[in-house]
Amino acid sequence: MKHVPFEERTVELQKTIKTPSGKKKVLSLKTNQVTADFINNRYVVLRDFIPKEIITFALDSWKTVEHNPELLDAILYKELHDITNNSPKDSIGKSRGGYCTPWGVALNRFLKDKLRGVFDIELGETYSFTRKYERGAYLSAHRDRPACEISTTLCLGYKTDDGKPWRIWVDNSINWVDNDDIDLLQRETQKIPNRLRKSVPIDLEVGDVLIYQGPNAAHWRDHLIGDYSYHVFCHFYNREGRMALDHPKSRWKGFDKNTHKVKFRDGFIPGGGRYEPPCVLEYDARESRYHMEEHRPQELQDAYDNFRESYETGEFGPRSVFSNFYDMENDK
Repeated sequence: MKHVPFEERTVELQKTIKTPSGKKKVLSLKTNQVTADFINNRYVVLRDFIPKEIITFALDSWKTVEHNPELLDAILYKELHDITNNSPKDSIGKSRGGYCTPWGVALNRFLKDKLRGVFDIELGETYSFTRKYERGAYLSAHRDRPACEISTTLCLGYKTDDGKPWRIWVDNSINWVDNDDIDLLQRETQKIPNRLRKSVPIDLEVGDVLIYQGPNAAHWRDHLIGDYSYHVFCHFYNREGRMALDHPKSRWKGFDKNTHKVKFRDGFIPGGGRYEPPCVLEYDARESRYHMEEHRPQELQDAYDNFRESYETGEFGPRSVFSNFYDMENDK
């Protein structure tokens, strides 16, 4: 963590650990309040963070696609299956989405750049997803995959019956990343009556951004009571964290630490030149931010599959010591 100006690092995080000799040692780190809240609470909200001009630009692009049938079917597809797990049958088919749409790609880069100096963690882009939800849509409680280590959600526009944004809920009561029982996760979060929930309800107006630990914090939305809600999700990973392949404690299967950076991918830098990505998670294992996942070279796909298998099976330890691992012992 080194991106926020020093004078703005007003919060000290501390953790007591045991050294190999059995003695206790206090590790400390200074950062800013936004980053401290994200680490401690598993989420943070930035109000009025996206300029209106950017929102208008993205939504104009989106609506142009919506009004052109050929573009619409090529870029945004009707969701005809359960997009999470155990969603009510009457909610299926109530959204249309697209992986790395043109405006999603632009927002992903814009948000990463704007967060520098505000969010004291070095972010690497993975992917974005665009989705328009329609009346009756529902997002069942879930946790995300590793490419969503640091996730953001933003609303570009909505029309609801009560005039309020479609609420998102975040459960930060425990670290859900090691949980493989989706039924348990949902029983202890979304399936509890609203008045009894200990989870956090968050209303995001247009321009607000929720940053949350996607794999670690369960999140969901109840039924949409309104005509529509336009959303873009921008996802990142922590370039300084344990899921980065050049981190000293990363040991993902199939990677030669000394050569993996140039072994399987070249990317593009606007204006020319080549970019060597530091991790298979960069751009969600695509060749660049402009490529689609179905066009991954086979060796890059194999590398990504190896990473996912190692991560999901816990071959090198539980997922909780990799995804959003913020013990100050991290780099020791």
